[in-house]
Amino acid sequence: YLKVLETGEIVEFYEVESSQTRSIVDITAYKTGDYLGLTTKNVTDRVEYQRRLEALHLHAVSLAGTEEINQVLDVSRECLIESLGLNLGSFGFVEGDNLVFEYNWGSEYIGPMSMPLDGLGFTVKAVNTGESILVNNADKSETYVSMQPNYSAQSELDVPILIDGEAIGVINIESHQN
Repeated sequence: YLKVLETGEIVEFYEVESSQTRSIVDITAYKTGDYLGLTTKNVTDRVEYQRRLEALHLHAVSLAGTEEINQVLDVSRECLIESLGLNLGSFGFVEGDNLVFEYNWGSEYIGPMSMPLDGLGFTVKAVNTGESILVNNADKSETYVSMQPNYSAQSELDVPILIDGEAIGVINIESHQN
């Protein structure tokens, strides 16, 4: 800022993290008469979206090197954690008349879990409709089903895994926050 006052040159600072507002801003400092002028632009959303895009790019590159389903699931889990910041979820796959979850993260693994495809649950609904479902206050819904003891989600995202328009599984992500 002193340089701006001494030289009159405009100085720009990019992606400055503000400890007061918990946001990321671009700052332009300029001289106005004998005083220092500042303009700020909140770029928090842009920076966050950029980070998410970078995580998706890394995911695509990592997927190119996979050869087995467990590698695909590992890479996808890491991408979900990095891009969404959520680290509680599972992958479920259709087996007969059930949705079977063998690959879970963020909670104690209690073995394969199964849900009947004709039962309740947002994950079941996502598979049956082939549409993604995002629910806030999930634990307050009659449709919500928790497969973990003593756990309930505030928000839940379920994305069907489709092959040729048919759901073969679902990605389930949950959070303690809305």
